[in-house]
Parts: sequence; C-alpha cells; structure tokens
Amino acid sequence: MAQLKLKNINKIFGRKQVLKNITMEINEGEILSLLGPSGCGKTTLLRIISGLLTPDEGQVFFNGEDYTLVDSNKRNAVIVFQDYGLFPHMTISENIEFGLKVRKINKSERDKKIKEMLKLVQLEDKGKNYPSELSGGQKQRVALARALIISPKVLLLDEPFSNLDANLKEDMREFVLELQKKLEITMILVTHDKEEAFMVSDKVAVIMEGQLKQFGTPAEIYKKPLTKELSDFIGEANYIEGKVENAVLKSIVGDFITESKNNDKVIFRVRYDEIELSREKSEVYGTIVTKKYGGRNNLYSVVLGKGVDVKVSSTNSSFEIGDTVYLRININYINIY
Repeated sequence: MAQLKLKNINKIFGRKQVLKNITMEINEGEILSLLGPSGCGKTTLLRIISGLLTPDEGQVFFNGEDYTLVDSNKRNAVIVFQDYGLFPHMTISENIEFGLKVRKINKSERDKKIKEMLKLVQLEDKGKNYPSELSGGQKQRVALARALIISPKVLLLDEPFSNLDANLKEDMREFVLELQKKLEITMILVTHDKEEAFMVSDKVAVIMEGQLKQFGTPAEIYKKPLTKELSDFIGEANYIEGKVENAVLKSIVGDFITESKNNDKVIFRVRYDEIELSREKSEVYGTIVTKKYGGRNNLYSVVLGKGVDVKVSSTNSSFEIGDTVYLRININYINIY
C-alpha cells in the first residue's frame, strides 16, 4: 500500500493550463475518485501520479518520498485504461504475464502468479483464450489482473466501467471493491459519474477546469457542496430565494435559524430528498403539478405560492397530481450561497 500526496501540481499543454495548483493527500488503502466533467484534467492528473507525465510545477510523494521525477516503471503505480489495452495477439495468460516478463521474473514464479491471478479474477478456465473471445467484463478483469500481478503500490483506474452496460457495470464495481478490500491496495478512480464516485469511494476530489473545487467524503460533497457551481454539477437540488434577517433565513418554504449574520438576499439549496411531503397541515403547502415514477422514488413537482416550483423526491407514491400537500424541510442540509 502507499500513502500518496500531491503538492501544488500544475500542468500546461501549449497555451492551456490543464491543472492548477492541485494539492491533496490520500491515505494508505483508501479509494479516491477524481470526479469531474470531460476535459477537466482528471486523466492528466492520473498520468502524473503514474509517472507517464511530469508536472510543470509541483511534487508527487509516495509514503513521504518525492517521486516527481521517478520513472513510471520504478514507482509501481499502474494504470488500467478505459479501453483495457490488452494485446490481441497474446493469450489471456500471456497478457497477464507481460509485466512479470518485463521485470525478468523466472518462469516458474510467473506461472505460479498467473495461476493465482486467474483464480483471483475468476477466469481460471480462460488462460488459453484470446481477448477477442471474451466479453467486456472479462476483458476488464484481465486488465485488472495484468495490473495487479506486479503488486503495485497504487492502482489507477481511468473510466474503467464506461464501456460496460448498466448491469455489468454494477457487477464490476462490486468485483473491484472486493478485490481492493482483499488486497488492501490504494486505488484512484477517474470518473464523470457522480453516483459511481459516491458509491465506491472513501474520498472524492471534484475537479473542474483544472482546479480542485472540493475534497472530502462522498457524504460531505453530496450534502454540503461548497459553491453553487459544485451544487449545479452534483444536481438534484432546488434553489430558493430568501433573505437573512438577524440570523434567520426567511423564505417561502419557511424560516430557519442560520449562522449567517448579514441582512442580505440569498439563494439557498435544498436537495429533492431533504423535503418531506405530508397530508398533515403546516405553514408551507402547495399543489402537485407533475409526478414522475423513478423506481424506488417518485419525483414530484409542487407549486407553492407566488408560482415557486419545488421538486421533491419521495418514496411515498400515494400523492397524485392536483393534491394539496404540506412540506417539511430538513434544515441540517440547507446550503446558502
């Protein structure tokens, strides 16, 4: 395992600064997701960690040692790419063996490790097959086995599940998580899928336009995005106008005590799932104008006074269009911007 630290990482391609002063720390055995839209610099950062790219400024530390200028084949941080990168002319066993041959490991040791790795990724009967004979999920497992067989300090995954269908994607996530726990390896995952990042990670680093916008646990980022820009990216939230007067936020959805002391007009964020619908009368009420079935939850659109439209996600499916409903808001997760 490895403890990883990035300090003031900058990278410029031509006239474009792709990464801007990225600083973060990942503990041994943690799973970190680099989350952000396409083109934000996630893969560039992953390549810098692996040693395939050198930052223009800044440092990369493994277990407290400066690895910034250490060659990729000496830092033991391995990338599994989105397209798997398997050699089509080699069998599965030969693909998995490749890293050991490069390191000149003797044949008997290679054979032993290949057998162990095929068992680990549940492909014991596929060693003599070629990549063209495997499914997408099986190819993904081979790519993982080839990376893991050299016992890397850090496993780096670049959009590893994006080419898989929904059911297989979920299976592969669970499989990778089980592997990570079994091997106790530090893992960094690049993704633009918010659900994926929140489901699998110990920490999430949200990167936008080359900058680290927020770093924390999935719960911290989901419930308390620091800026409206981040909130927009995470989604599933209402933005409601209000005014703060003597540390009380006053709005059409109720009055709430706040730490803010300024007497200002504000916009505040309330997630869809932090609003409860009820038939019991309260001060805040409205009329349901749309209802969308979403599996476990239903998404309601409720119009309050002054035409304010509020979205509510609820497991209660008993409400119908035209019903008058009463709203209760969990004030613990209100974000004022």
